[in-house]
Amino acid sequence: MSRMFNIAVVGCGAMAQGMHLPNVARHPGIHLRWCCDVDHKTLDHVATTYHPDRTTTNIAEIAADKECDAAIVATHPAGRLEIVRTLAAAGKHIYAEKPIADNFADMLSIQQIVKKTGIVFTVGHNRRMAPALREARDIYRNHRDHPQSEPWRWDRVGARRPRLPQEQQTCMLQRINDDSLSWKEWVFQEKAGALLLELNHFSDLACYFIEREPVLVSATGDAIMNVVVNITFADGSLGVIFDACTGTFGYPKELCEIYQGGAVIAVDHCMEVRTAGIPGQPFRRVYPSATDPAVAGIEAWYDRTIEAMRKPVDPRFPLAAPGPNKGHFELLDAFVRACRNEGENPCDAVAGTRAAAIVLKAEESLRRGGAPRKMEAADYVAETVR
Repeated sequence: MSRMFNIAVVGCGAMAQGMHLPNVARHPGIHLRWCCDVDHKTLDHVATTYHPDRTTTNIAEIAADKECDAAIVATHPAGRLEIVRTLAAAGKHIYAEKPIADNFADMLSIQQIVKKTGIVFTVGHNRRMAPALREARDIYRNHRDHPQSEPWRWDRVGARRPRLPQEQQTCMLQRINDDSLSWKEWVFQEKAGALLLELNHFSDLACYFIEREPVLVSATGDAIMNVVVNITFADGSLGVIFDACTGTFGYPKELCEIYQGGAVIAVDHCMEVRTAGIPGQPFRRVYPSATDPAVAGIEAWYDRTIEAMRKPVDPRFPLAAPGPNKGHFELLDAFVRACRNEGENPCDAVAGTRAAAIVLKAEESLRRGGAPRKMEAADYVAETVR
């Protein structure tokens, strides 16, 4: 990179302190120009810990700073539109935490602002950049586009049976094992609760893998916690998101299984990829933890997690198990490269809106007793962007 990339972090709460500020600090091409938050105690803490050039409670100061190239916006999605409007008008590139907004109108307005100003706008769907998920996607796409059957695959009828269109469809199941005690209290006071704040990751992954437009969404359960979301895509492919908040972090949190063309690809906790039914592919690949590179794969994760569970509990902190690499640093790096015209935007405003729109449609379905809700391009692509 030709020079340091000056960045502001707007909203310096748990997400910023847990991910964004540490990642900015470890990135060799980024300089922390600003920290912005409405809470003075939070600003004092991050100033002491991360040493930005400047701190402020006023977003207009960042917009006026000609030396600032971009901002990571990690505020609550409600009210984010005005922050985006102010920063984009000043030509600042924006990395916005997911969800892009909490309603359809604001999401479409953000798209129009991005289109008008020409800034790079990246939505924080970091799992797109997780090494395990990216490799799984490459395996899936290659198998889908160039299918090969294992020689042992049994075809009961044989070549005389006409192939069915359903055999070309993809079925994708994402299981999330979460613990409600780990969430802040305010999350469960929101109308969509954990559904909007967390399941955006998985609606985005379904679209990222399947690469077809979502046309129908239904949901059962509750928007606050414990929900199953069903997504039907234009070619009939299916995405199912099973989210349980009654689980334990003593067990891997996320399992993604993709079924396509006589094959299975499974991504376990972003630390292991398993395949079956694809000639030449190994059964297992392992990936190192983001917090402890010596730990790679599920078995190693289990061993270290069991070790952590035997230690005295510190009520201030969660279980000190190795954290999987979910792509946070890689997404930040891709965002900066896109701003420098050195790479593609890893997750643009339309992709971010589509993921959030699926979740909002799921919330509508829940309010209507699980009735399916249709999705059209107009739900997630602004007219000026089409």
